[in-house]
Amino acid sequence: MQRKRISLLIVTACLVGSAAVAGNYSTEATIFLQKDEGELNVDVRVSQLVDQNNKLVEQLLFAPRIKTAPGVPASIYAGPAHTDSEYASKENVTVDVSWPYPNESGTAFCAVIIKRGDEVVSKSKLQLKIEGPGRVPLVVAAQEIDPKSVRVVDEKTLTYVLLEFAGKTREEVKKLALDNYGNKVQIRDFVMSVLVWLPGQQSPVHGHEVWCAYGVVEGELTEEQYRAAGNRIEPAKTAVLRAGDIADLDVDRRVIHRVCNRSDAPLATLHLYGVAAERLTTGINRLYPLGLDQPS
Repeated sequence: MQRKRISLLIVTACLVGSAAVAGNYSTEATIFLQKDEGELNVDVRVSQLVDQNNKLVEQLLFAPRIKTAPGVPASIYAGPAHTDSEYASKENVTVDVSWPYPNESGTAFCAVIIKRGDEVVSKSKLQLKIEGPGRVPLVVAAQEIDPKSVRVVDEKTLTYVLLEFAGKTREEVKKLALDNYGNKVQIRDFVMSVLVWLPGQQSPVHGHEVWCAYGVVEGELTEEQYRAAGNRIEPAKTAVLRAGDIADLDVDRRVIHRVCNRSDAPLATLHLYGVAAERLTTGINRLYPLGLDQPS
């Protein structure tokens, strides 16, 4: 396990309040970077330095801990709530930390601000220049994906495509995720497309030469499915899908259907196909003639 530990001690003194009473604080931050686990742990100790028999003694005020990951800035607050009656007379502390993405160059920092109420009484900040080897984009190919895992999820204004790797152990997938957090991804041998259908538009009756998954981003979709009946096909079922709904996955390339916009409003759909981008228009659909005969 690769483990880096960086410890720093910063002692600051400043004037607090109009009476010019000296308030001395000690801030200690210890940063643990566990690269193999993708974790960044920061332990902070904030103490007030008080004079006891002409000797400065630390009295611990706060000991916040932050657990985050490289590339994920984090912040934590410790102290009384803003609505607390003692908020204006008690100290509070805010800690902000950041570390570059795995293997990337950048600036790591840990900043500690101590306040009494809303008045800043102490500031401490550590900055480190991190030199990393850099990363090449992660290349994902269709044969590495389990088609049965593909899902399209619509959440408010965002649409996600969720999928799982095939042929990799849990440990291999975890390492791949940790090493490539925030990395650029190049998709090879499968494509994602968004289609917009005006009212009344529909596709021909077709099947797929490759695996396919799709869902509705906005609007209402009518899907007419067909089944084989000898040398012909016949209607099987009709489904109405709305935003966030996912159509039946065509993993085995057996689905025969027509996609329609029977509503009076535009329809947007998100499609994922297991095919190289250069074959998007020629290598996906298997068309059926109007007489519903199966292609010879």
